[in-house]
Amino acid sequence: MKCSHLAYLLASAILYSAVGVAQTFTSYVEVDPLGVGQVSLAIDQLGKPQVLAGHSGLQTLRYSYFNGTNFMADDFPELAGKLALAISASNVPAMSTHRQSTDTLDFRQKQGNLWAATETTDQGGLSFGVDDIISRFASDGSYYVSYFTNSPPNNRLARRDVTGNWSVKPAPGSDLQAAFDVGTDGVPRILISSNIFQILLVEDVGAPLSGQDIINGSLPGMTFDYGKDIAIDSTGRIHVSLFAAGPTPSLVYGVRTAGVWSFEVVDTNSVGQVNHIAVGPDGTPYIMYMQANGAMKLAYKIGSAWTLEPEPLINIAFNGGGPQAGLDGFRIDQSGKLYYVYFDARNNSKLMLASGQGVGVIDKTGPITSNVIANPSPLEIGKSATLSANVSDVLRGNHQVASAEYSVDSGAYISISGLFNSANVNVTTVLQSLGSGVHTICVRGTDEIGNVGIPACTLLPVYDPNGAFTTGAGKVQSPPGALLLAASVAGPATFGFVSKYQPGKNTPDGNLEFQFQAGSINFKSTSMDWLVVTGEPRSIFRGTGTINGNNVCKFEVDAWDSSFQPGNLDAFGLKITACQAGGDSYNLPATPITNGSIVIHKN
Repeated sequence: MKCSHLAYLLASAILYSAVGVAQTFTSYVEVDPLGVGQVSLAIDQLGKPQVLAGHSGLQTLRYSYFNGTNFMADDFPELAGKLALAISASNVPAMSTHRQSTDTLDFRQKQGNLWAATETTDQGGLSFGVDDIISRFASDGSYYVSYFTNSPPNNRLARRDVTGNWSVKPAPGSDLQAAFDVGTDGVPRILISSNIFQILLVEDVGAPLSGQDIINGSLPGMTFDYGKDIAIDSTGRIHVSLFAAGPTPSLVYGVRTAGVWSFEVVDTNSVGQVNHIAVGPDGTPYIMYMQANGAMKLAYKIGSAWTLEPEPLINIAFNGGGPQAGLDGFRIDQSGKLYYVYFDARNNSKLMLASGQGVGVIDKTGPITSNVIANPSPLEIGKSATLSANVSDVLRGNHQVASAEYSVDSGAYISISGLFNSANVNVTTVLQSLGSGVHTICVRGTDEIGNVGIPACTLLPVYDPNGAFTTGAGKVQSPPGALLLAASVAGPATFGFVSKYQPGKNTPDGNLEFQFQAGSINFKSTSMDWLVVTGEPRSIFRGTGTINGNNVCKFEVDAWDSSFQPGNLDAFGLKITACQAGGDSYNLPATPITNGSIVIHKN
């Protein structure tokens, strides 16, 4: 199930001036209204936050992703314990969850609009207890997950290689709150408390896990409790935040450079156990930590000096005696923007995302463009369409949007006029004089300091109701990967179609039938939306149909009449998408047919 939810809590200047400190966090967005549970945060390669939350009361696992305007969600009806979310360099989100009904550690990843089949990472002997799951992708594309179980070996590290094979290694210690990260060198590192007096850095440099580094040896007299975190910067330096329980409760920061550790005490004023560390793209360390009274602070270091910033609008809810803040809920994107996810005690324990620009970092990311819509679509040739889009810098640098522009088919950008006086604007313009064909329309925005955002695009078919029509019948080879839910299935498929505009109608008549026996697909169209014929000659038409008579889907056919290169061949392509059951189902790019013919007829 998908849903949309968005709420902004505006933080006033009066509230900030009351504490006498300029606030780093300036935006507070409601991610999910469902209340307390488990949560993990990740930032994708476009700078968009994504959140995984488990709601025990509703027995729902929810993945929420920001589409530029609001949060959309994928729901899974299951009772999940601890969980973790990570995003690969190719922008593939992946989750690890403890499924309580089967006592298994599960893995899922999302390809396009679909979540792939669940894989089991670990099972048996978990004693219905998996805690402190943290996951990361390595630079080579492999996926790591660190977790604690109630059965020995208590601390474990699992790896999924790029071919999909899993391996699990035991880690030393029996720490209920381990911390974990993977550096640019691809080496996973786990921060573990072997007991209350010793902090170990375990590095995966062999099998079994080895490379233990007792990092608190240079801090005599201090005893360390569970609270700790680790972050590895782009140069390979290892940063840690530690809660020292005694002799005075303290927040301690450490960094390992070229194999040598250095430590310093950051705060001793009523410090609590919870802390999270992240490092900006310029190497600036940031620590979010809780005070003994539950209030939150942000500490960051510029040069040799630490700034301690109270966060009066971040009030974390407690459940079962514990704070409801994500174990992996503090992240920084490549522009230096900070994100922190938490359940808000002031707002019925709703799941909130705080964000703001870090210090000493220039915002270098442009606004996010979304909801690009051309209306009407399809468009009859000779008529005009309205183009609209949302352009927002709220979750980037939170600067005003200065301008927006659009392009057609990768041509020069054309300015869109409008009222640009906020960080979130809706823009409209008129498209006209477009020729017959399927046009790519892109919109992008620029913020007030000159950052240009990544374009967001839509397709606009322009048709000629008095133009040509298309017919075809034959066979085509369906290769591995075309059937999205069973990628290994391949074999011959048959097709037949006709699509034609009747006089005075703005939608074509016709039908499509596609049979792929090896994949158990018999697709038949029920209606046509539009038909476009271009000069190659080539025809593209789109509509609605059913798989095996019951699963309603959208489809798009790409048919070539002796024009597919090389060789001037007939070719057939088919996409079956947005199915009521299962999402996207089939994707065959235009492929030379093995027999039959495709003909584009001129009126």
